[in-house]
Amino acid sequence: MLKLIKLELEGFGCFKDKKEFLYESGVNLVLAENGKGKTTQIEAISILLLSDYDGSFADYMNRDCDTFTISLEFMLDNKHLLETLTCKKGKTYTTTRNLKDVDTDTDLANGEGVKEWLNERLPVSTSKYALFVRQNSDMDIIHVNDSMRRDLFKKIQDLDYTKEIKT
Repeated sequence: MLKLIKLELEGFGCFKDKKEFLYESGVNLVLAENGKGKTTQIEAISILLLSDYDGSFADYMNRDCDTFTISLEFMLDNKHLLETLTCKKGKTYTTTRNLKDVDTDTDLANGEGVKEWLNERLPVSTSKYALFVRQNSDMDIIHVNDSMRRDLFKKIQDLDYTKEIKT
């Protein structure tokens, strides 16, 4: 079972300075005015957990920064994990990515190994509806008719993550 605990963003998207988001058990609803970082949160989580992003990492860097760091603390299969991704601007962009077991203070994977480690335990199909409110997607729950909205919520309510996670 996947449970998000904390997301930290610095120099990423609209967040120049370090920003921390804490997640509660159950459903978390993110409400804010336009331009306040709702989509930025979802993009950061998609990058870290699903390696899902458009363009290059440099495209996500805040225009006033030379570095961004995103980190996500989460529970997966009873493991307390922390994934961190850093992108630095120089003559070229360099990235570092790390996945750590928080309880044992052990590195589980680095670089592309993080993607492989997560893909083995958290297939993309498992998380398909977890990020359903992502803007400009075919799952836009805001701009659909009532019957489509009911169907989307039903998919979320009926989803049983534990059956799809590989052990």
